[in-house]
Amino acid sequence: MKTEINPFINHLLLDRNRDTVSEVEPGCDKEHQNTLHYCDNHPTELLRYFGPTHYSLHCGDCIALIKISCKMVKISIVSKNIRNKVEFTELQSKNEKLLKNINGFRSKIYSMKESVLQNEARDLDQVTRHEQKLIEKIKASWPVSKTTFKKQEANLSFS
Repeated sequence: MKTEINPFINHLLLDRNRDTVSEVEPGCDKEHQNTLHYCDNHPTELLRYFGPTHYSLHCGDCIALIKISCKMVKISIVSKNIRNKVEFTELQSKNEKLLKNINGFRSKIYSMKESVLQNEARDLDQVTRHEQKLIEKIKASWPVSKTTFKKQEANLSFS
């Protein structure tokens, strides 16, 4: 009698519909959960390995079934190594400064917008008041102008 060996007997089989990624990838913090991706060739398998020779990503099935001969490194190890490099820390610091600058500009733009809107409302109010004063002056001077026009008309008709 032939006995079949299940190569995945000691491994958790993953389901794409799991609630949290932390169950899927031990040690993955919440900040990086959305960076986990599934293999295009094996849609139920997470990409866990990086091939530095060809800059390729693979899942466990790719390595076992396709028998990839190039050197493979766990993505979690590569990630930790990158995060520990000075260049990464400097880049992260520059990004944080850039975000602060962007947020500062955003605040200034918002303040300027508010100022423009307030000035617009104030200027519109001033124009409306000047317009009302002008209309009142025209109304007040209309009887005088009407009398003057009638006199001018009478003078013209006698000429």
